Amino acid sequence: MRIGQRIHSLRTARGLTQKELADALDTSGANISRWEAGSQPRPETLRKIAEFFEKSIDGLIGNHHVDMDSHVRVVGYVEAGVWAETFEFLPDDVYEAPIPNKPKFEGSFGLEVRGRSMDQEYPPGHTVLVCKRLIDMPRELQPQDHVIAVRHRAGKMEATVKELRIGEDGRPWLWPKSTDPRHQQPIPVEPDDSDEETTTEVHAVVIGAFIERL
Repeated sequence: MRIGQRIHSLRTARGLTQKELADALDTSGANISRWEAGSQPRPETLRKIAEFFEKSIDGLIGNHHVDMDSHVRVVGYVEAGVWAETFEFLPDDVYEAPIPNKPKFEGSFGLEVRGRSMDQEYPPGHTVLVCKRLIDMPRELQPQDHVIAVRHRAGKMEATVKELRIGEDGRPWLWPKSTDPRHQQPIPVEPDDSDEETTTEVHAVVIGAFIERL
């Protein structure tokens, strides 16, 4: 049983809503929803959840240890609507964030999420996306992949995270999942003739996301 299913099972067995569990753990209902959907809680959060349900860590996660001894270098950020010369940090601002020690994360890099361009999936200010460059992916892009798209215009660039979708005509689109009306317009990967000055490319694929809560 996955940990998200385990949390859901324990919560419903006690007759708790997601909001009630969130209040008990001093977190948000959105976090409970993400964990039950498959996002991985941080190790210290796992301990809080285990203590609340009077379980051991092994009992909570079904004897599957969560090894957070690996790290990813967070080298920049994504923020829709912000055009700059680069989306990468200065060398002194690059830092490491803990991630599970899994083979699929080898060769990955991290990007902070800023702004609300994908806030239905990734809350700004608390999310590090673990990404792998498109050329390093072991498979082709697939619909519903979350991708890092880089748009170039007039010598500047905008880096954003979007969901890849394919239109009925086979044309690929970058689809936002945003609560902000400014960021709800889908973006064609292949621009039409009306916007030849703006080019868009898929730079990387999101292979993991880790949400930090203070």
